[in-house]
Amino acid sequence: MTGGGKTAIYVEAIAASLEAGRPALVLVPEISMAMPLVDRLRSDLDVRVALVHSGLGEGERADEWRRIRAGDVDIVVGTRLAVVAPLADVGVLIVDEVWDSGTTIHAVTERVRQAGGIPTTVVLHYKPERSNVPGEPDLYAVTTDRWVVYPFKAGG
Repeated sequence: MTGGGKTAIYVEAIAASLEAGRPALVLVPEISMAMPLVDRLRSDLDVRVALVHSGLGEGERADEWRRIRAGDVDIVVGTRLAVVAPLADVGVLIVDEVWDSGTTIHAVTERVRQAGGIPTTVVLHYKPERSNVPGEPDLYAVTTDRWVVYPFKAGG
């Protein structure tokens, strides 16, 4: 996590979603990025967060899945694996550091299909030198009220 302000944007988008009574899903590119974000969300929003990634043991993952399915979480944070978490009626989907537009759009599209509803907001965060930003044709793959796409600051 850098001091570039992206987490503050995520917190604002998540707070608006939770205020509307809808949970949030946040995808991060690496397991190591998940815990600092979880800590920040718990601190800033006083929320129940589930953590989903491939480093969890089967029992831990099953416990998180049960909590999510039961509606005992407000936010799911995780790597690509989290896109299949049984989180219903997602209000905001955040993809931190888009790793490639094809994968990202596929993940978003699958999430929308699984949830049976369309997130109000999709936030994509990308590093221009490391990823392909989705173009207009890709954005039409998912219908949503608002897409927020913004780059890292120089040196961020």
